[in-house]
Amino acid sequence: MSGALVASNLGGFSTRWGDAPNIVESSVWGLKHTDFFKEILPVNILLVFILTLVVFLITYLKYGRKYQIGKIILAHSMVRFKTESRFMSIDMKLVFFGILSLVITIVGSIIFPTYEVSLSALGIIIAIIGAPQNKRKQSLYALGIGTYFTLLSIFVLAQVFGHSKIGINGYIESLLSQNSKSILPVLGLSYLGTLSTEAASWATAVSPIVYKIFPTHLGAWALGAGISAGSSSLITAASAGIILAHQTSGYEEDSRVDFPTYLKFGLLFSLFMLIFYSVVLPLYMSFLK
Repeated sequence: MSGALVASNLGGFSTRWGDAPNIVESSVWGLKHTDFFKEILPVNILLVFILTLVVFLITYLKYGRKYQIGKIILAHSMVRFKTESRFMSIDMKLVFFGILSLVITIVGSIIFPTYEVSLSALGIIIAIIGAPQNKRKQSLYALGIGTYFTLLSIFVLAQVFGHSKIGINGYIESLLSQNSKSILPVLGLSYLGTLSTEAASWATAVSPIVYKIFPTHLGAWALGAGISAGSSSLITAASAGIILAHQTSGYEEDSRVDFPTYLKFGLLFSLFMLIFYSVVLPLYMSFLK
């Protein structure tokens, strides 16, 4: 599940609609859907392959001989599911509203990028309307009120950090101006900022500052890469991690993903992500030119 969290962050960084920081960066840099498909998606796909290999090796080394037992249990579960699926039925109403909300959110944003946020909100509303009436309230409060307040407080913290008078806005701009020929400061600041606050909130606070000094697409990808790595460093550094911690809080201890259990994997792999992006991004962008 720790690997899945990192993969979720990489998937979010790979498309214009994939994550809140992308929407912010797209509006500041004027990025199009094709820019994501051509310039950052291939890089992230390569990183996902590396992530998959790392997760597989860690799992194999940790469980050793138990790996074969796990395969037997998985095969048994698949057979059991296949048997029970004969007595299951598909709610076609839910399928229809689910597909409709995805089409409006994804296809609609490609055709009408100006109304991307409005179409995303409409997609969410349609998905909730399509849910059974007795489940709508449960859907809205599925994450728990504490999760929403946590995200709200993090957004406030990021805005205070980036404020021009009481925050570190001026220091960030000064540091980037002195190192305007390298993306390393952007990567580092994005990583530390996201680690200290949260992905979407940090992108909102610093995107205009980074754009002043790095108005090229490489500047946008460096900011997004630092945020993606920072999002994967701590379980509190992105909304996906906060949600994962909440959803697994009731699991058994060896299946629960909380701050200390995720720390070793997330921190080490996120540092590898920084090194990977710092080398691959400039080379790949030069290749495209």
